[in-house]
Amino acid sequence: MKKIVIYKSKYGATKRYALCIADKLICDAVSMDAISPEKLNNYDIIIIGSHIRMFKICFSGFVHTYADILKNKKIVFFAVGAMPPETPKEQEKLRAEALDNFLTDAPLYYLKGVWNKEDMTFFDRLIANIAEKAILKKFPEKLAEFKESGFNESAIAPITESVQEIEKG
Repeated sequence: MKKIVIYKSKYGATKRYALCIADKLICDAVSMDAISPEKLNNYDIIIIGSHIRMFKICFSGFVHTYADILKNKKIVFFAVGAMPPETPKEQEKLRAEALDNFLTDAPLYYLKGVWNKEDMTFFDRLIANIAEKAILKKFPEKLAEFKESGFNESAIAPITESVQEIEKG
């Protein structure tokens, strides 16, 4: 089965994960901005990943734009954020908002992103500072975890295993 990893990355962590997944699965990794419907039609398995911004998964627009193509493909999703959702309820809420009850059988994996305020835009730094203050107030024990850089190549294992299971049929 022909497969591809498609990603949208704001500060680089999602791209790093996408490239690691593509390397492990021996397939291409392409930015969402560089994909066309014609190219998308060439693949059986599509792994789609993006960052989480303002508690929203950013692949939503892409998924809905290409819904007619994607509904006939095997899909695996991943989302990367500074603090991925911890509870199944939080995960389901993010999924529901991003996919709007579309491709409900497709697995969705959450990965820890990179937290580097020096690389952030002014607006993102502002939001990050507000988030830090809120976390410090409600969950002081979680602040260090939140700010910790989280890129971990081994975290892709469930994603690559899921794709390999799909390939087995």
